[in-house]
Amino acid sequence: MFWAGINSLDRTELVFIENGTLTGHRYITEVLIPYAQPALTALGENSIFMDDNARAHRSGGVDAYMLEVGIRRLDWPARSPDLNPIEHVWDVLKRRVRSVQTAPQTIRELKNVITAEWERIPQ
Repeated sequence: MFWAGINSLDRTELVFIENGTLTGHRYITEVLIPYAQPALTALGENSIFMDDNARAHRSGGVDAYMLEVGIRRLDWPARSPDLNPIEHVWDVLKRRVRSVQTAPQTIRELKNVITAEWERIPQ
């Protein structure tokens, strides 16, 4: 599993979520603090964070953390279609990874291909 953030001006690094399930605590420590929060800060005080209704994204700990640090979040209805624009980027990334000449044979090779293709997607 991996995570990344996009906006009209920039994007974050691709973050690989390894060694188990993404929990609310891991989401805070491995995604929000090192990647999302700096990206939002760079966008300015009127920035709004868009994620989805994934269980880890909506845990009580995550909600409390976002409130504590002032991250404003776009509200999603409970049973809404996933309209997050990053879904289009994931589609592009998947197509690029599937089209590489030599298919990755190991997890490390797959991560390298995914990372390289992520960096090749034009802003």
